[in-house]
Amino acid sequence: MGPKQITAEGQGVNYRALSDLFHISEQRKDTFTYEISVQMMEIYNEQ
Repeated sequence: MGPKQITAEGQGVNYRALSDLFHISEQRKDTFTYEISVQMMEIYNEQ
């Protein structure tokens, strides 16, 4: 089930970006209303 200890440095860029996005939207919830949708495509360059 994945690593037992995950640090901020060990998290992927997608996770960190979404975490920041949700954190900012939570901070500004009294001023702005957000609708967030996400689409991701993962591409592997295996040779």
